[in-house]
Amino acid sequence: MEAAGMYLNETWQWLLDTYGHTTVLVAGTTLAHEGTWVLYNLPYTILSLAKIPWFEQYRIQKDKPSPSRAQILKTMIIVLLQHFLVIGPIVYFTQDVVTFKWSRDLPTLRSLLTWVFIYLVIEDFVEYWMHRLFHTPFLYKHIHKQHHFFQMPFSLCAEYAHPLDFVFCNYIPVMVGPCLFPQHVVIFWAWLALRILLATELHTGYSFPWNLENFFYYYAGPKHHDRHHEAFLGNYGSTFKIWDIIFGTMSTQRREKEVITDPSEVKAKRS
Repeated sequence: MEAAGMYLNETWQWLLDTYGHTTVLVAGTTLAHEGTWVLYNLPYTILSLAKIPWFEQYRIQKDKPSPSRAQILKTMIIVLLQHFLVIGPIVYFTQDVVTFKWSRDLPTLRSLLTWVFIYLVIEDFVEYWMHRLFHTPFLYKHIHKQHHFFQMPFSLCAEYAHPLDFVFCNYIPVMVGPCLFPQHVVIFWAWLALRILLATELHTGYSFPWNLENFFYYYAGPKHHDRHHEAFLGNYGSTFKIWDIIFGTMSTQRREKEVITDPSEVKAKRS
């Protein structure tokens, strides 16, 4: 382990000396985001396309048709375009938003895990209120509704959103922690990768027996967020249920013969 740590430190110092802070920041942030996005979306996209019976038994909304190949392809293209047109510039200017620490020594595992957890708690609180704000009538109808196009989500839906929705409901909540408490840039990359992983998992549409939500009640897993997409309202937390519980926005499981309508459509019918 000590030899591996020394090798990683030496590699890190070589990267800093060879490429400089800006190049390393852009490359590392892009890899943390795109690498996690591809690796975690790929198996779930295959599941959505293949519809393998053993896995389908764990699909949450079994009574609704799974997304078609055309829908999955369209969503993938739109998300990839957004990665280049929206996320790309954001990644480049991240260095102007956060004053990262560029120590020539990599952070300890304890430090990394501690700060990633702190960022997770901060993001969850900020995301709860941002998400709830974007469910107010005007913002939902004109911006956030794109994200709710699929009432039964699949993994690619995690970043299928209006550009303004992405900035306010994705980027800002993720960046509040690092802005308030800037740490080693490698800690930021670890945090970013985890956030992408969790956001993707919430939108998979599957709840497997090994999922954390089956062991830890306060984790807002796929079932919790799937209900949000199904009912349109409630369950705004991105990682924990605690804020939904405290502020009374928990949405329970579907009731028998329940009729659910998009809130923007209800308003349109009344007017």
